[in-house]
Parts: sequence; C-alpha cells; structure tokens
Amino acid sequence: SRSLDLKLHADRISDAIVAADIGKLPAVNVAEALQRVPGVTISREAGEGQFVGVRGLGPNFQSVTFNGVPISVNENIRNSDQSGRQFRFRVLPADLIGGVVVTKSPTADLVDGGIGANIDIISVKPLDRGNFASGRAFGSFDERAGYLAPNGSFSVGWRNDAHTIGMIASASYQRRDVQFDRFQTFGYGTYTVDGVEGVQVSNGWNTTVEEEQRRRLSYLASIQWRPFDTLELHSDILYSNFNNQIAENRVTYEVGGLAESNLVPGSAQIEGGVLYAGAIEEGRIYRSAEYSEQTHANGSVILGADWETGNWTLSPTVSISNADSNLDTPLQRIDSETADRDGLFYQFDLGESPVEEGKIRLLTTNLDLTDPGALTFRRYRIRPINSEDQDITFLLNTVRTLDRDYAGMTLRDMRLGGQRTSRFRDYQRRDRMAELKSGYVIDGSYFGYHVPDDTMNDLIGHHNHWLGPSFERFRDAFRIGSEYPGVAPEIGDLAPTSDDSRQSYKIDEDILALYGRMDFETRFGGFPVSGNAGARWVETKTTVYGTSVEAHEEDDGSIATIASPRVTEGTYSDLLPSINLQIDLRRRTLLRLAASKSITRPSLASLRDATVPNSKTVSDIYERGKEALSDPGLDVSAVGGNPSLEPYTSVNFDISLEHYLDEFGIASASVFYKRIDNFISGERRWEEMPFAVNDGSSVRMQIAVTRPRNNGEAFLSGLELGYVNRFPGGFGLSASASVTSSSVKFGSVDGQRMTGRLQGVSDFSYSITPFIARGPVEAYLSYTWRSDFESNGNVTIASDTRTDTDEAIVAASFGTLDFGITYQFNRTFELFAEGVNLTDAHQSAYQGYEARPYQLQQYGRTLNIGLRATF
Repeated sequence: SRSLDLKLHADRISDAIVAADIGKLPAVNVAEALQRVPGVTISREAGEGQFVGVRGLGPNFQSVTFNGVPISVNENIRNSDQSGRQFRFRVLPADLIGGVVVTKSPTADLVDGGIGANIDIISVKPLDRGNFASGRAFGSFDERAGYLAPNGSFSVGWRNDAHTIGMIASASYQRRDVQFDRFQTFGYGTYTVDGVEGVQVSNGWNTTVEEEQRRRLSYLASIQWRPFDTLELHSDILYSNFNNQIAENRVTYEVGGLAESNLVPGSAQIEGGVLYAGAIEEGRIYRSAEYSEQTHANGSVILGADWETGNWTLSPTVSISNADSNLDTPLQRIDSETADRDGLFYQFDLGESPVEEGKIRLLTTNLDLTDPGALTFRRYRIRPINSEDQDITFLLNTVRTLDRDYAGMTLRDMRLGGQRTSRFRDYQRRDRMAELKSGYVIDGSYFGYHVPDDTMNDLIGHHNHWLGPSFERFRDAFRIGSEYPGVAPEIGDLAPTSDDSRQSYKIDEDILALYGRMDFETRFGGFPVSGNAGARWVETKTTVYGTSVEAHEEDDGSIATIASPRVTEGTYSDLLPSINLQIDLRRRTLLRLAASKSITRPSLASLRDATVPNSKTVSDIYERGKEALSDPGLDVSAVGGNPSLEPYTSVNFDISLEHYLDEFGIASASVFYKRIDNFISGERRWEEMPFAVNDGSSVRMQIAVTRPRNNGEAFLSGLELGYVNRFPGGFGLSASASVTSSSVKFGSVDGQRMTGRLQGVSDFSYSITPFIARGPVEAYLSYTWRSDFESNGNVTIASDTRTDTDEAIVAASFGTLDFGITYQFNRTFELFAEGVNLTDAHQSAYQGYEARPYQLQQYGRTLNIGLRATF
C-alpha cells in the first residue's frame, strides 16, 4: 500500500518499493528486490543480483542516487570488465534500505545521467518513525556449497516526545558461501572437418568450478533535527564493506584447428553447421587456477537542510561518496599443461540442445586428472589492481510557492536550483610473472587440491574430476623477481612498467547544472490536469590522464619503448527540457503524459586513455619473445578507450494509464519511445604496439584494437503492464510484464549501413507473484523471467571488413522461481523462510546464434531461515 501511495502521488512516471516489500520478498540485495518492478530486469553474478536495467536499457544507462544525491560506483577489479557508471547493487544489503524509487520520466530538478531511469535509494527518516528496535537473525544455506552461513541485522530508532529530533542506526552482517560451475567455450573458428568445409568449431572447451566466500558488513545512520518550525537539519551516513574470496579451478580442452588434423575419423557430428561431437587424439589439455580476495568499500555522507523563509523553501545539500575496490590478495593465476601428448585422447558430445537444456552430454579424457603429475607447471602470473572513485556534490534546490492564476491556469510552485559535482576515478593495474625461489622444485605435491566431488555433475553427463594447485604451496615458493619478496604485493609496492602504464588511467569529471521548473494546475476537456515543465542545463568537463607508449628501433636493431604521460581535456554541454502531465480521468484513474530529453555520459572505461591487450598474449610474448609472434594461436586483439567521446542523448516520450483500486491494488499500462543519438559502439583498427620480453628487450607487432566511437543511433520502444490486487480469502496477485523493441544503426563500412541489437535488451520479461495473507501466515511464490539479450558490446565495426554480428554473446532466456513465508507469533516475533531458484535453473549463453553454445552455468538453490523481532 505504501509503495502504491508513492506512485499515486508522484509528480512523474515512477514505481517504488518500500521496506515492507523488501523484507517480505526473497531479496539478498537491492537489485533482487527491484526485479519485480514493471520494466526492471536484473543481471546475476554467481547467482546473486548484481546490475539493474530499466526499460530494456542496461545498467550503464541508469542514474543511481542515495537520498537524491549521486553515489560512487565500484569497479570490477576481478576480470577487468570495466565500466564506471554501473552501480554494483551487490554491495548494498536489502534489509537496511527504507525504499527505492524508480523514476522513468525525468523532471528538471532530478540529477541527470539516466536515459533508462533514475534509481533513488531511500533511507528511513527518523522523524517519520517512533521509538523502536528490530532485529533479524537467519541462516543462509547454499545447496551447492553445503554450508549454513550466519546472517543478521539490527536497527534502533529514537524520537523525542516533541518530535523535533530523531535518530536511527542500523547494522547488517551477511555471509554466503557459493559454488558456481561453468562450462564455456573460447569462441569459434571456421574449419574443414571430415571433408566438410565451413564448419564452426569451438576453439576449446573450458570446465570451471568457482568457490566463493562472501561477507558483507553494512552500517546506516540517520539523524533529523528541527530546532525551529521553519528549519530542519538532517544527515545520513552509509557504509558497506563487501569482501569476497574467490578460488577458480578449471580444465581446458583445446579443439579449434585440431579438428582438422587430430580428429578421430568418423567421430565428428555436425549440427546446424557446428561441430557438436568428436574425439581428439594427441591434443592439448590445460589446467589453470585463479585465486583472489577482493574488498569493495562504499561510503556516503550527506548533510542537508530545509529552511522555510517567507514563500521560499531553501534546501542545500552537500555529499561525499567514495567507492574503493582493492585486491587484498592480488589475482593469482597458475597454469599447467600436458607435456606429453602421445596417447592423449579426449572426446566431447554437446547433446541435442545444450543451450535450452543447460547441460551437455559428454566431455571426457583418458588422462587421469586426479594424478598430481598428469600436467606440467608452466607459469605463475600475478595481477594487483586498485580502483578508487570519489564523488563530491553540492545541490541547491529552492521552491517558491506561487498559487497564482493566469488565463485559467494556476501556477503552484516555481523551483530553481543547481548542482556542482566533482568526481574522479583512479584505476591502477600491474601485471607480473612470478619466479621460483632458489632451492624450490615444483613437483606433484604442489597439485593436491581436490575440487568438490559434485563439480560439473549437473552440467556434464559424463566428465572427469581433477586436482588443482595448492595456493599456499605456490605462494611460499615464488617471488616477483627483485621487486617483491613474495606474491601478494599492493599496487604501491610495484613501480609501473610501460605495459602497466598503458593499462592504467585516471579521469576527473566536473559537472555544473542549473535548472528551472514550474508546477501548475488547470482543466482540459472538463478533466483536472496537473503537471510540471522545466529545463536543465548541464555542462561536463573531463580530464583524462593516460600514457602514450611508443616503440623505436635503435642503431643495433633492438626495440626501445618510451612511455610518456598524456592528458586529454574535453567539454560538452546540453539543454534538457522536460514536461510531465497528469490528467485525472475519473476517481483514482490517472493518465500521465511525459516528454523529455536526457543524457547518459560515456562509461569511464570507454573514456580511458588506455590500451589493454589479452593478458595471455602479453605473457606469451614476455616468455618467448619473437618466437611467440609466429604462433598462429596468438591472440592479436586488444581493447582501448577514447577520451574524445561525447554523451548519449535521448529524446523520450511516455504515456502511462493507472487505475488504483478502491481497497488495495493497481492496474497500469505504460508505453514509451526513445531515440538515442551519439550511440557508442566499438570500432576495430590495427595499431602497432610494443611488448616487453623477459630479457629486457621489446618486440612490436600489429594488434587489432577495439575502441569506442560515437557513430550510431538507437531506437527503443515498449509496453509495460502492472497489476496488484488482493482477493477475498486473503489471496492476492502481483504481476508485471514488459514488451520491448529495439534497433541500432551504426556508421557505414564500405558504404553499407550497419545494424545490430541493443545491449542488455530483452524483448519480453515478466514477474508473477501470487500471495496469501491469512491470520498469522503470509506466503509468496514469485517467478521472474526474461527473454534472451545481448550481453556484451553491440557491434564491433572493423575498418577493413564487414562486421560479423555472429560474434555477439547472447544470454539465453532465464527464469527463477522463489518463495517467501512468514509466521507471526505475536506483535514482536515472526518466523520466516525464503528460497531462491527452487527449480535449480541453469543459465545459458550462446555466441551469435543458439546452435553455438558459449556458456552453461549452475549456481543452485539458496534457502534462508530465521527470526525477526520488532519492539
């Protein structure tokens, strides 16, 4: 009811959830709580909600704020999949949040940056609550990990009798252990197989088990003070520390070109032009492992006031927000491979529909992978990374009460204000090869870790178990040359090389915004009409710090590299008009109309002055020098940034029809249309780059570097439906659905206009939650589903060839069934249970088209059981 009340009285098209919703429905974090809102979809990482998309647009197109002010975002420091605009909702627990408002049609006073939506995370206001104390204690059990983890939260609130001062303090501790299995390919090549030309063959099959320990410790404190009737002071402090220890063990079976030379005659099975089954003799098997410990720390402090003087209300706010992501234990990568290929044999069979079924039939080898000496150690790589973000914002919002009539229209309020934001990101990365200490010898005793017995049991019908490396043994035996005596340095312990410098960057961003808005009322055709119209002018200045690395040939024929700092400055400004109208058609039936222009700034990773080659390529060249350049399997690709990018701009139109039921509930339908200009896509060009060799020399080679460009336009339209109602007998239903259509057009190649799909857009998604509330029992069953969507960059346009859109990675359709049930013993105590992914659904992805499976993954079921108490 409170959520619907927020939606009913909003001055724009929006949806909301409040603490009661979040607490009743299964939701570990804020993202999972939002997935049942119309038009909202989420992306999961290792089974837990991570990113939020709205109206088909991915997380990079959402503006996330905390009590109306910007909040810093954490970087993905684990696999270098950077963005810099995507807020990682996994760092915020659901049980500390008072509510979330998703605004879909902006107003001029709203912080800009979200073409998809503005998502405002709201804390509970102390003066809105009386004295209370509440707590929640529960155990979280992940079926795959087999561990019952303790979790809990506690909140206390106080308000004086005069209702002039109040305080709330909350703390939350969450722990989860996860086992996450993946079967994955490394892309496809075209080969001749058993005399059949043009067959698509996986470059290799990768089986991975990821074991992760997650710990989230969060605090929230709020205070409100009204020393006078005309003055209110308030402050909010939010801090969350999310730590996760990740151990990955994988075995990779090489296929690719071996399908032409080493395939057992008659073993090939080709389905839809793709090699689905076969047997390889004298192939190659690789075993690798990764370990890291990450800490993501988010902190926000907000100080604000509301001062009424005459007909004016002045609301200044200042905030500082930090997001630090650090590898407490740098990424450790240990590789080994088969040294003797004589007699080696492995076979695979993907089955009939691997993407649809979420599993394959067979992947086995005659090599005993549980033998510690089955593979030979190759190398040990280390990668420390640190990413720091900071946002300092000053907001001034003023409201002037008018209540003046002009030509049949009443001007209610005039709003004026502005924003001044200074933010930065500092991303530092180092890559090193570890060296064996004197006196140590790597033997089978270093490979004694048994992966869990149930690994791959539900993803692969017949498979091999394997041993992984013991990280403790390897850490004791290695060092980073003369730079560091061990293998766990911090960023400051290693001086950056030229390769490190071209992968690291810093970006400063300064934003100045001014706005004006008028709220009005009138009548049209006999119907009451209210609304607001205004415009926001915003100017953004960027300063990008990077490094230029150039190679020069010396007189003796050697290659020398010179690293030079480089600074790129840019400025752009936009005028963002908006209008929102609300027409009261009849009692509790509203028609809302909205038109606006909005922007989304390029991701910081896109703006970076950096170039990042494939890490395996860097390691191969470092080890083998020029010899590596002649290897046909060498990856010659890289990704980079473009400091000259301009923001996405979008013209938006929205219509929403909302009928609020008398007792409880709503039936709503919304349609929207967006035209997005300056759309950014990747453009691939050949660039010469130098690479370091372990003897101190350098080599240079041509690398295909993909960099972002403003060269497209996107079109997005859709329909959103929502329904909530309570029926006789205590039964009820909450449901939502979205239908979306999108397209992207890019700059031409060889005179031909390129088209593609919009990233992150599912054509169809829905959520259905039947519930019952009878006596002391409340129970919910919730199913959320979304159709397939492109999960990587849209289309990469090559400078020399047409784009192959079949390279896009597409996440297959996926649904999850969850439940929640509570039993109220009395007004104080309540027992609850929550279950996530009851059907143990597997997530799948494919490359280009469904016949080419890319990844199958399983994270299993999760059950939470505990007790709530409120005093």
